[in-house]
Amino acid sequence: MQDFLGFRFGGVHTEDLHLKVVSSSDRYQSRILPSPSDTYEGVPGADGAYYFGTTYNNVSFSCDFAFDNVTEEDLRKIRQLFAANS
Repeated sequence: MQDFLGFRFGGVHTEDLHLKVVSSSDRYQSRILPSPSDTYEGVPGADGAYYFGTTYNNVSFSCDFAFDNVTEEDLRKIRQLFAANS
């Protein structure tokens, strides 16, 4: 089994920028999926409520990277890719 070493973000794979994802010994997060939030509206004078659906909150992930042999052009691409989405 191969370890998770990269991902695709904004149409660019981290391998294309000479980046490798590294992790500490605490590499597994218990909360990977976003938290759901249901929307209800109470019915005046009656028991129950109308259900209008579920939305999901944003989830933030942090990744540590290691790199070697990164050119100035690669570094510029890395900054542009992740700065616009931070």
